[in-house]
Amino acid sequence: MLEYVMPTLLDLRVYLNERRSALRKELYAVFRVICREHKEKIDEFLDGDEQLKAEVEYDIRRYELREKAERAAAKRRAEEAAAGRRLSRRSLAIVRRDEREDDMNSTQSNSSQKDDNGVLEQGPSAQGFAIPNPPSKQVVCVSLCCRFGHICLCN
Repeated sequence: MLEYVMPTLLDLRVYLNERRSALRKELYAVFRVICREHKEKIDEFLDGDEQLKAEVEYDIRRYELREKAERAAAKRRAEEAAAGRRLSRRSLAIVRRDEREDDMNSTQSNSSQKDDNGVLEQGPSAQGFAIPNPPSKQVVCVSLCCRFGHICLCN
């Protein structure tokens, strides 16, 4: 049976390669299956034409490498999409600083002076009062709404 099918498939391979047809993918899949099942017969059939044998083996290897790269790229895209879906479904906690904190952390002038004995005396701060405890930080919940693509803030 292989003696009848292989010449037709080889002619079809040449024709599809000349036309750069999308059907080459399916043809190489057929070649791969035939080569796996009938390895010894393929070697016997293509034994007379070493160049053709090398071309078929090269085409099959190239197809397998391309297919492997496409599977890896598809897997990577699927993982990235899954990570994006996971992020869009859960809330992200963001710590937001109170605006007053920046004002209180601004540079204050030092009014320290040395007395006659060389001891530092602490004068009043530039604002005239003691520095209060730093304010507490607010936690804001940010939810990415995957339905409309909006960012929603919730308290």
